Amino acid sequence: MANEYFNLTNVTGSDNMLDVVLAVNNDLVGGTFGIFFLIGIWIIMFVSFKTRYFAKQSFAAASFITMIMTFMFSAIGLVPDLMIFISIAMTVFGIVFLIISNE
Repeated sequence: MANEYFNLTNVTGSDNMLDVVLAVNNDLVGGTFGIFFLIGIWIIMFVSFKTRYFAKQSFAAASFITMIMTFMFSAIGLVPDLMIFISIAMTVFGIVFLIISNE
């Protein structure tokens, strides 16, 4: 009787975790899962680096690690190519800011 009201079949039809994540990203949230995941990782890394280093160093380190993750996520199709350029720009800005404000 519950099958009349709810579709209990597997929406992804997949056998591994990558297919599930890609199905969530593409079908359920319209391609924004990877983007918000990277933003969340950047915020967590920035805050954790901020407890030990200055804000400019924390920004550069969090941006660099997020850039590496963006390359990996782009390789599996989780984020659009625009995110690569945004993460590269953030990393370059952080490094240039570190060089300019060298104390």
